[in-house]
Amino acid sequence: MSPKPSAVVLSDYGKGCFGGRLSLAIIEWCNAYGIPTVVDPKGDDWSKYDGATIITPNFAEWKAHRTGGRARLLGHVLHHHQDLAQ
Repeated sequence: MSPKPSAVVLSDYGKGCFGGRLSLAIIEWCNAYGIPTVVDPKGDDWSKYDGATIITPNFAEWKAHRTGGRARLLGHVLHHHQDLAQ
């Protein structure tokens, strides 16, 4: 059995690898085992990253998604980030 990873990074450079429920399933599994997840977000639908430990958008991605439900998602992620910093 291999050791538990210290973190999992999800990034598909907008190629669609993490479409559907795959990203949510990976994040859910990692959360269940206490493994932090880092996401490089692509696309318009960031709900597929809900529950990630941290999302690392560039400025243009952040600016495009900082309103409405996206602000809630970013707030959720920032909360987790603060927990990790303590």
